Amino acid sequence: AVDMLMKQEETKDLLNNHHRNGKGYVVVDCGGNYETIDFTVHKVMEGGSLKKLYEAPKNELGGQTVDKKFKVFLKEIFSNGVWDEYEQSFPSEVQKIMYDFICLKQLDEDVQINCPFNLGMLAEEHKEIETFFDSVEGASWDDGSIRISREKLKSFYDESLQGITESLGEILNKDLNIEKNLKIDFILLVGGFAESKILQKHINEQFGGEHKILCPVRPQEAILRGAVEFGRNPKIVTFRRSRFTYGVAVLKKFDESEHKQEKKLIADGKEWCKDIFKILLEVGQDVAWDETKEHFLNAADPKQTQMSVRLFRTEKKNPEYVDDSGVEEIGSFVVKLCRRRTEELIGPFKAAASLSGSLIGRAMKLI
Repeated sequence: AVDMLMKQEETKDLLNNHHRNGKGYVVVDCGGNYETIDFTVHKVMEGGSLKKLYEAPKNELGGQTVDKKFKVFLKEIFSNGVWDEYEQSFPSEVQKIMYDFICLKQLDEDVQINCPFNLGMLAEEHKEIETFFDSVEGASWDDGSIRISREKLKSFYDESLQGITESLGEILNKDLNIEKNLKIDFILLVGGFAESKILQKHINEQFGGEHKILCPVRPQEAILRGAVEFGRNPKIVTFRRSRFTYGVAVLKKFDESEHKQEKKLIADGKEWCKDIFKILLEVGQDVAWDETKEHFLNAADPKQTQMSVRLFRTEKKNPEYVDDSGVEEIGSFVVKLCRRRTEELIGPFKAAASLSGSLIGRAMKLI
């Protein structure tokens, strides 16, 4: 209890981060009702601001992975189509069972969950309800409740914990091309799933020897606090490291020795290479929270009055064409031309404001 209290105070100290200059830490965002777990690496800068160094790719390791294992187990218990019939006939009761299980996921012990009346009635139509548990390991019938053993409960976590361990291990051993001698001292667990004693114990066993594992008293509230703090003060995260290379599609004078023949385009008697990926921002490049960049785009046709600009991203550092494998189009915007040249400020929010409403949400995540 004393050790846990000390860790809670240390977590509070890290979240305040006023005298942790130069320290690095990994945030493991374990959203309780989500399929993913998000991993991000931050460095505490002078004055308490943060520099975002790395964000891991999306995964399917979150709390819903455990929920799915639990539901599969219920179907195994109530076999012969009983669970399928119950799920189809009483979907609201199934939701109630899953909601109750969310609370049980916090425990590391034998657990009991009430068996709804309608599920019991459907089961009894086939055979005595106790007999459904005869061929199932890790569960038993206990006077109107389903008792699940601690070991069986832990088994629901196997896939999620294995994936979390592999992801964290890769991050902690990864060359992030960041400042020399940066050491990741802390692993910070947040989100509703982080309340799980099984999850906390596993992370401590795997990484507690070299890193301090911290978890707020109410980890689900840490996400809300972070959103509010960032909304009030966007410069809390002073720098972000781009996860992708961003660019636009442009024409370039065709060069036989450099460009693909199928990319040749002839306009007004001139040979052009189409679909060239013009880089605006490289993967791994640091971008300040209020930074803007100025880019000049020339119209190929002097008679043009506007220019349609398509925006792309890729994990590659030096893409050649916008239709290369791994390149994704994420939006487009129209620029009105003044004379023969247009000038557009492309920043994390200014570019987003130029896109159509359906694309703004994705564009806001450019960096």
